Amino acid sequence: MGTNTVLIQPVDDHDLAVIESEVAAIEKLSENPFHLITVKAFAWIKNR
Repeated sequence: MGTNTVLIQPVDDHDLAVIESEVAAIEKLSENPFHLITVKAFAWIKNR
C-alpha cells in the first residue's frame, strides 16, 4: 500500500539540525506512513 500523506516543511539551518528527531516523533505518534519533503527557505522574512 502506498503513502497517502505528504508533509511539506520549509526549513532553515536551525531546522535541518533537528529534522530527524521531528520525523522520529511524528512516526512515534502516527500509525500512518508519510513522506516528508523539506524545502530550504532563505531569509524571506528579513526581505519583507
